[in-house]
Amino acid sequence: MEVLVLALGLSTLMAIGGAMLSEGARHRAVAALAGAAFGVFGVAGLVGALLLVVVPAYRRALVRRSGRDPWRADAPVRARRAERVERDPAP
Repeated sequence: MEVLVLALGLSTLMAIGGAMLSEGARHRAVAALAGAAFGVFGVAGLVGALLLVVVPAYRRALVRRSGRDPWRADAPVRARRAERVERDPAP
């Protein structure tokens, strides 16, 4: 959660910096490029932070569904072979 808050703050600061650069620019093209570049970096940081939070949570949910302790570092995402459902061989 802290990573998400930091990324949101950083992306906001980058958007503000892009707006400040665009205000001080003499040409509109430079202003547009500065604003777009800072906006893209801000959004990329936010998406990266979301992935840092969402992917481990999803993996923990998969491990929890398999009946194991989700906070163990060596907990596999998939079930062990012995616990898999054995199907009847084809006739």
